[in-house]
Amino acid sequence: MSLISFTIPFLPPSLNAYRRFHWREQRRIEREWKDMVAVRWLELGRPTCSEALVTLWFLFQDTRSRDLDNYMATGAKLVGDSLKGRFIPDDSPRHLKGWRFLFEMDRENPGTIVEIEEVGGGLSQRHRDRGEASACACTHADRAGERPKEGIEITRPKCKNYDACSAPLCPLDEQSLRHGLWYPDEEVCTLRDHSGLLWIRNQKRLIKKAGRADRHFTLEMLNRNCIIRRGIEGLDPDAPEGMQLRRWLKAHPERRDLSKEDREKMTQRLAAAKR
Repeated sequence: MSLISFTIPFLPPSLNAYRRFHWREQRRIEREWKDMVAVRWLELGRPTCSEALVTLWFLFQDTRSRDLDNYMATGAKLVGDSLKGRFIPDDSPRHLKGWRFLFEMDRENPGTIVEIEEVGGGLSQRHRDRGEASACACTHADRAGERPKEGIEITRPKCKNYDACSAPLCPLDEQSLRHGLWYPDEEVCTLRDHSGLLWIRNQKRLIKKAGRADRHFTLEMLNRNCIIRRGIEGLDPDAPEGMQLRRWLKAHPERRDLSKEDREKMTQRLAAAKR
């Protein structure tokens, strides 16, 4: 199988930081990544792959504690959007077969290594003419023996709306449900098959009633059968989550679902009170 490798001389921003940026700054970051990947694509002779597995190496400058899931999310978005139309025709499951994320420390050369492994139809003839070996060894080839073998495998969910949907929580994406956060100004899954899920119904209520759009909600909060009043707020992304979450859950206890008999009694009481 063929391999293309190149380096981006910087790291993606953390997901929490990226979400707090103004939309103009987000567009600037996206353009910067697309321009950098486009330059690498031209330098390598405009290679294309029909089907590919993409590996991202995140090289950090120090061993400071980080939430690695946040870098996986932004890295996949920025690199995936930059590769389509160049190295791969599109970032749909038909062409982008999977992701692998690996982490390492490099004090001298922090950045992001992108490895594109052809798993299906093959490289374009133009790239074959230029020589596959030169592309494979273009950057960091001497690091192969130093890299850890362990990685995190992520596959794209089979959803007809996946390419057009930017909802951070997807019922078909286990990774997003395990680690994802949701802000009231973000999208919600629109598939009818999942419209009955409690956390999706609560998302739709929060869009109308949440007090602040810069406070996030976890899946545990969204999946809580509690009363959602106007002005309700999520968690502060700049503060530790543990204590905030415990206080939020205590302040929003789950309500007891009324039985049919209880509903009838309540209806009768309301009717009597109106007389």
